[in-house]
Amino acid sequence: MGMFIGSFNNSHATWTYSRLFVEVTSPGSKVKVPLPTARLLTIGHDNAYTVVIMARPASLGEFEQIVLLAILRLGENAYGVTIRAEIAAHTKRKPAPGALYTTLDRMEEKGLVVSRLGDPTPQRGGRAKRYITVTKKGRVAVISAQRSYRSLLQGLGLLEGANA
Repeated sequence: MGMFIGSFNNSHATWTYSRLFVEVTSPGSKVKVPLPTARLLTIGHDNAYTVVIMARPASLGEFEQIVLLAILRLGENAYGVTIRAEIAAHTKRKPAPGALYTTLDRMEEKGLVVSRLGDPTPQRGGRAKRYITVTKKGRVAVISAQRSYRSLLQGLGLLEGANA
């Protein structure tokens, strides 16, 4: 999945790459595309060129992975208290509420999760629960991170027998 940037039907296009952007110049057209965290995919067929930015999966820290996996396990019942309980039940770690909410805010800014407010309840002093859902981008990021870990673990025998 990428974002369409431009199409050039002239084989005389000039492609300029740098670490920060790609600039494509052809007669009558010039496109400069920033590449902060993307890789460039160029497709050429019959002198037609298309520039597509393919976003890399977001890089995740260990705690972000744990939080995303807890949210996925909880489904529609994922909010602060249940996420903390799920993490504690499966990792024997008790994250501080502030650490969890800071991480959730950061992941929402990155587009890895979305939140919605439930109805206020008297049991919560009229406050609403903030429910969290993992986005497609969040799923891709956690899958990518887990595949990387599995690849690194492969052949080491660390999860079998006496080592486990």
